[in-house]
Amino acid sequence: MVFYYLFFFLLVFLAVLRDLFFFDKKLCLLFCFLLLFFFSGFRDVDVSKDGTNYVTGFEMVGTPFEYFIHYDDWFFFEPFYYLFPSILKLVLPHLYILLVFLLYAIIGVHLNLKGIFKLSYFPIVSLVVYFPQNYLLHEMTQIRVGVACGFLLLCSYYHYHQKYFSFLISVLVSLLFHYVSLLILTVLILKTKKFSRKNALIILVASLIISVFRSDFIIAALLHLNFVFIVKLSNTLQAMDEEMNSIHIFNVAFLLNLAALFWLIYKAHIIQEKNKYGYLAIKVHLLSIVSYLLFTSMSMVAFRLYEFFGIINVITVPFVIYTFKNKIIGYSIIFIYALLIMAINLHVNDLLKPYGFFKLESLW
Repeated sequence: MVFYYLFFFLLVFLAVLRDLFFFDKKLCLLFCFLLLFFFSGFRDVDVSKDGTNYVTGFEMVGTPFEYFIHYDDWFFFEPFYYLFPSILKLVLPHLYILLVFLLYAIIGVHLNLKGIFKLSYFPIVSLVVYFPQNYLLHEMTQIRVGVACGFLLLCSYYHYHQKYFSFLISVLVSLLFHYVSLLILTVLILKTKKFSRKNALIILVASLIISVFRSDFIIAALLHLNFVFIVKLSNTLQAMDEEMNSIHIFNVAFLLNLAALFWLIYKAHIIQEKNKYGYLAIKVHLLSIVSYLLFTSMSMVAFRLYEFFGIINVITVPFVIYTFKNKIIGYSIIFIYALLIMAINLHVNDLLKPYGFFKLESLW
């Protein structure tokens, strides 16, 4: 696991250098992009839990035309989940698996860094938060969701600036990667320039109360909808037993995130003065927490929504810097927070195995 920690502290080092010596922001992000792309694109399949599942899925696909002719047989695959390996298999049959991972890596990392660049005034600090949670979880594991998360960041930016054509196109393209992207539309209901701490706290406390009773009325209503990703969700839930679907609501990582949200709500008006995206970002953060709490009766749904909307943490957690007069305190809290999250993901959740490079001999 040493490799992950070395990478993390490299990002911390870059963040400190960037803010102390005012290195060019774009140049720093380009360097980070190349590192992050290489790190995820060339990882060994066995590094992540989902790696072998993706390879199995890629090996199952047929010709590109089969997806459209026999859609009832392939609806479980989002269009690009099927078409990327299908097309590459035709063109480069011995390299297509590696190329699919490289393609998802370059798209996912690019979109997330582009969203960070647009929304964060501390982009390298945002990368310090991004790496131990969102990057390790998505770009290294759930690669399709990683792309969708990048589009969520961009759509938050488009919503603030009322660029609704770009917002709609982004959602439609994102749906080609993962059906969960439809939930990006919920961002449209969030007001960008108004914030009530009282209402935010009422919503948060009410969600906490509901989570204690583990009510499943929301899930029951959703499962009656006849929509492609609802059908996919229903099939997955039916295959899970009660133990697989259990969830420990108040785990350490969630409590850290919850504490961060309470602090951000309390300091929301100060944050908004420093960053115009403050109110909107905190509301998306709240949406992540509330989604997790409302769907605790179905752990897979709770975690997927929590992690999907949780990409906004790369924007909101660096807001902590604005809430302390002494910036060193703010930076220290963020770095410790990110380090704890990484330790939990690597040593408690066993999210990844020790890093290894893609085995080229497996292609032949």
